[in-house]
Amino acid sequence: MAGIAADVARADGLARGAHTHQAQVCLAVPADLINNADRKVGEREAILSLSVLVGAISMARGVDDPDLSLQILTNAAAALKQRIPN
Repeated sequence: MAGIAADVARADGLARGAHTHQAQVCLAVPADLINNADRKVGEREAILSLSVLVGAISMARGVDDPDLSLQILTNAAAALKQRIPN
């Protein structure tokens, strides 16, 4: 998703429809795994997690400093791990 998001945003309806379907599939799995009686909470957490991951990957790929790239990925992963209840 991170590699094509900008291109899909400028694409026609067919490509965007396919991308929408794939996003829904990718979001359904973590939403189902989040143990909360309120389905909306699981959906919100899934969207947040996927957004952080896609954004971090995009940012890490875009910088020319390998240390900063690793720091972006490491910090995004750590922030998401902190959201997981023990």
